[in-house]
Amino acid sequence: MDAATRAELVTAIAVASEADAKTRRKLARGLGHMAMQLEQAGALEGVDDMDLALRALAMGAAAHSYPQRYLMSRARLMQRRRAALGLPEPSVAEEQAKALDIEAGALFLADADISPSQFIADEPTHVTMQRLGFFCVALGRDGIVKARLRVHEHGPCEPQTSEFRRLREATSVGRVLCKSGRVKVTGCGAKSIVLPARAIDYDIAAFGLGAGRSCECLLVLSPADGVASPVLTGTPELLL
Repeated sequence: MDAATRAELVTAIAVASEADAKTRRKLARGLGHMAMQLEQAGALEGVDDMDLALRALAMGAAAHSYPQRYLMSRARLMQRRRAALGLPEPSVAEEQAKALDIEAGALFLADADISPSQFIADEPTHVTMQRLGFFCVALGRDGIVKARLRVHEHGPCEPQTSEFRRLREATSVGRVLCKSGRVKVTGCGAKSIVLPARAIDYDIAAFGLGAGRSCECLLVLSPADGVASPVLTGTPELLL
């Protein structure tokens, strides 16, 4: 990225960050599109440029009704950033995969002590998620879905490098509050996945891997880095 483009992106991010909500949403869409074009053109070589573009892509995804293009661009860029810095793979503490029966059109990931009845409230789902500290990814259908829950000991909330070739979709990052020492994934059917996890706060994102009969929903938990909890402006979705 040349100096003029970098300066333009820095200024645009600063202006959007200080704008009122309506103006910020409009500016953020332009920022996301600009960063996506730079990523697709291979113009982001330095880590500082990647970090700048990742911020713009996150803003664009949060402001768009259909954020998949921005989220996929961000996922590809995160992989390139990891390779550029020579960072190791995220360290996996626990992992389990299971075919789950989906009866609520969504997968819910929460502290194992949270009752499924608490997922349903008289307010938008993403507001309930933020208030109770759980994560929901809307699938838009019921039936059987292969889900894989992975808890990282440390490292970013990302798939393993070998999985990026199968990556088809990604969600925004949310926050899960684990107090009991266990986390649970359920589709409100008979089966669920329960794994031990340290009693801390986690960042969480969901990824759609593969296609057709081989597709699966990968949910990755990584220890939160201490920054403010992500504010979700909608319920994350995957079209598996």
